[in-house]
Amino acid sequence: MKLSERLIAPGLILFGGGVIFASAGLPQVPGVRFGADLMPSITGGALILFGGMLGWQAWSKPMTEPLLDISEWKVSTRKRVTAIWTICALLAGTLLFQSVGFPLIGLIFMAVLMVLMGARPLTIAIVAPLFVLALHLSFTRIMHVELPVGPLGAFL
Repeated sequence: MKLSERLIAPGLILFGGGVIFASAGLPQVPGVRFGADLMPSITGGALILFGGMLGWQAWSKPMTEPLLDISEWKVSTRKRVTAIWTICALLAGTLLFQSVGFPLIGLIFMAVLMVLMGARPLTIAIVAPLFVLALHLSFTRIMHVELPVGPLGAFL
């Protein structure tokens, strides 16, 4: 599948704006000179800048290719299911983040993704919980970013 730069550029610009808008609501950390919104704002600004540069390049030359070309798209069913799972799980995780909590959402997302990618059950049983726990602890204890814990709050 080939997606034209004329479609990618506005998508990057919109996504960058969304990142900046969402980061404005992050809580300030007491005693820290820079807020939690600094890195997401820089990232959003970079996305807008690069999207603008890509759009300028794409729209300054004549259009010779279609916006979307799926004529040569030959993808296995497993890869399609993996892509669909990733998109749907991220959307569901965004909606359920506060009520279900980061550890449970992260564990389910990562375990299913590892199954779809062909990982062995023992690897999944070891890697997924340890990685999600390490990620949660690094955010909450080292970077002091509060993440919702959901029903697993008693264990963390």
